[in-house]
Amino acid sequence: MGWCRAYSWKKSTRRNFVVPFTKEELEQRLADAWVSTAMPWALTLLSGAQRRVVHVQNASSTYVYAIAARPEDLAQALSALHANEVEAPVPGTHLLCVLEPWYGHAALFGVQTLGGLPVVSDLQLFLDLVHYPLRGAESAVQLLRSRIAMGIGMSANDMARVERSIG
Repeated sequence: MGWCRAYSWKKSTRRNFVVPFTKEELEQRLADAWVSTAMPWALTLLSGAQRRVVHVQNASSTYVYAIAARPEDLAQALSALHANEVEAPVPGTHLLCVLEPWYGHAALFGVQTLGGLPVVSDLQLFLDLVHYPLRGAESAVQLLRSRIAMGIGMSANDMARVERSIG
């Protein structure tokens, strides 16, 4: 689990934007706005977890990785979403958090489309969630139990050891 302790989503460049949409409206618009630039992107953190682990709920923010080949691609996509950059969340608004992964396209390896939107792989999502402060560790454990452990043949002892290390 040393790799898990060494990795942190915080190393990624993060920009916050207020958008005039609810989470559901924003998600409907994301694909159109971002596909128009052919910019690779995917949901991550609690937004990705909500698509993979049913009981994870997050209504106040949408988290995406985006890799813009040119700054104007991201600017175009954000303009289509009427996004205004802010330093901190604004009460009563929905926040779009755009992260540029610190290790580039590897963050998008294994992206799957769920409910019409791209979501990072289970492993990437687990790594992102482990150290996320708002219900991240809890969501990571649920993802481990429901999707990852059986797929990689983890024993109950292995799972318990991982859960202790992140809990």
